[in-house]
Amino acid sequence: MKHFKEMMSLVLGVLKDYRVIITLIAFLLVIMIAGFIANYTKKPPKPKKKKNAPIVVQPQPEAQTEESAEAGEEEATE
Repeated sequence: MKHFKEMMSLVLGVLKDYRVIITLIAFLLVIMIAGFIANYTKKPPKPKKKKNAPIVVQPQPEAQTEESAEAGEEEATE
């Protein structure tokens, strides 16, 4: 039993050492970055919309109503 306690004391001493903790964190970061790079895939590009020829709409002459005809006459007399 004494041998087990000495062994546990040694293991805890090693695991609590700052160099072991820093090395473990650095190792995990490298492994995570390598896994990300290995599994990285670009998103597929969005399909571009085809540009259709612009539709030219010719303005149709509006039928003059009584109000617009009167307004036109007033502008002409001024």
